Parts: sequence; C-alpha cells; structure tokens
Amino acid sequence: MLTKGIFRRMNYIINKEFQYKLIALFLILELVLVGIFISFGFKLKAEVIMMTTRTLLKDTVEASNVVERHYSKGYNRLILLCILLIVIITSIFLVFMIIYSHSIAGAIHSLQRHLKNISEQKFRKMTLRQRDQFQTIPDHVNQLIKSLIEEKKADVERLRQVRREIDVDVSRAKELVDDIIAEKEQLIEPDDS
Repeated sequence: MLTKGIFRRMNYIINKEFQYKLIALFLILELVLVGIFISFGFKLKAEVIMMTTRTLLKDTVEASNVVERHYSKGYNRLILLCILLIVIITSIFLVFMIIYSHSIAGAIHSLQRHLKNISEQKFRKMTLRQRDQFQTIPDHVNQLIKSLIEEKKADVERLRQVRREIDVDVSRAKELVDDIIAEKEQLIEPDDS
C-alpha cells in the first residue's frame, strides 16, 4: 500500500543532471570491474584447461586439438554466461544507484526548498525521510530557523520598547508644549487678579 503524505516522493529522478552523472560514473566503474573479473576468469579457465589436457595427454598434437575443441565449445557458453551476468549485475546496480542517488538528491532538493523559504521569510521545520542521506542537515537548518525566529522576536520586542519610549517622549513633549502655551497665554493675557 502506498503511503501518501509530505514525506512520500513519487519521482525518483529529482535532480536529473546530478543523478545521471552519479549513475553513469558508477556504472562505468562497475562495467570496468566486471570486465576485469571476466577477462581474468577467461584467462584462468583457458590455463586450467590447457594444463589439465597437457597433463593427461602428455604434450601431444592430439592434446592441442582436444583443447581447441573443448575450449571453443566452452568459450561460447562462457561468453553467453558472462553477457547474462553483466546484464544482471548492471540491472541490479542501476536500480541500486537510482535509489541511492535519490536519497542524496532528495536531501539536496529539500535543503534547497527550505533555504528558499528562509530567504522569503517563511520559516518551517525541515525534516528528511529516514533513508535520505545527510541526516544532520535538518538539525542545522532548524537551528538556523530557531535563531532567526528568536532574532525576529527580539526585533519586535525592541520595536515595542522604542514605541513605548516614543509614547513617553510624545507625552512629555505634549506636556512641555502645553506648559509653553500656558506661559505664552499668560504673557498675552495677564491675569487680572
């Protein structure tokens, strides 16, 4: 049963350029290693057949004919077996690399999205799927978000304090202006007492 939700990604190829390069690199490495092992296996098998036949037939002309016939039949089967083995190993390796590169690209994609949100002042907690790589990144991003939120709260509190001070200063200024007006009015209209 498929789970639906925020943590389920349906697309395994998230960052095509990165994932295709990573897959190609590891497939080339895998094919080179398989090629080395297979060529080593061919050489080893040919030497074993040659040594066994020479031992049995004691280096006669007939030995070389037996080796040639036996080797050509086995060689064709061995080539088909090796091709099948390469296809199977490459297929398994390709599936593994898609899944592995997805766990890397998914984490990077999530990080990019969260950094974009942070730059737009949208603060949301970052989480990764359990199988994603870079599991420590959300802790750092969430710490960054927490510190930015605390900074914003401190800014708001400072602005409230400035406003209170302005209100106090405005009240004092109003009192001073009222006193000056009262003085001026007394000068203009002396008290007839």
